[in-house]
Amino acid sequence: MTARAAQHTLNQTEVLRIADDARIAAEEAKIGAEAAVEATVVRRRAMVIAIAAIGVTIVALYLLKRELDKRLEADS
Repeated sequence: MTARAAQHTLNQTEVLRIADDARIAAEEAKIGAEAAVEATVVRRRAMVIAIAAIGVTIVALYLLKRELDKRLEADS
């Protein structure tokens, strides 16, 4: 908004200074947004790995239970 008001002053250096400040702020915001997206990707990958580990654990426990049930039936 300040850049719009400054453009009517016919002071080119003032307009360029304000526009450069806005451009710098936009670049900083873009860098921050890209970092946030990358952090989300890392968290998503970690979640997939954790879910896979939980799945492997559940399958292992199920197979162990089956083996123990077979032994219990054989002992009976």
